[in-house]
Amino acid sequence: MLKRWWPAALWAAIIFVLCSIPGKDIPSAGWMHAVSLDKWVHFVMFAVLSILVLHGLRRSSGRDEYWPFQWWWVGLVVLYGALTEGYQHWFLEDRYADVYDFVANTLGALVGTWIYHRYHHLYYRRVESGKTF
Repeated sequence: MLKRWWPAALWAAIIFVLCSIPGKDIPSAGWMHAVSLDKWVHFVMFAVLSILVLHGLRRSSGRDEYWPFQWWWVGLVVLYGALTEGYQHWFLEDRYADVYDFVANTLGALVGTWIYHRYHHLYYRRVESGKTF
């Protein structure tokens, strides 16, 4: 059971470590503010986390049985995004909570969910037709 969840747990730990880096130690570049690279990083981190969580859920519960529970798990990914922002605000000296980071986290989790389902829909359609990748 745990081996199915270790990628998601490892990625959540990586997110926690990255969110713990003091603000003064994060490289800053003039172009970074123009393209909001920070928001894209949050978006990608949480998209990957939701994909890994749904993959663990699917492998734990079987092919179609996970569907009713997926939104609870995506909700937990969003909650984790909120908790990382709170952690930065209350426990780190050089960091602060940013509502736009939370929005990027949430959108990343939702888009990651869409990507996961899109991929699996295409994959299982190919498997059922007898084609392989």
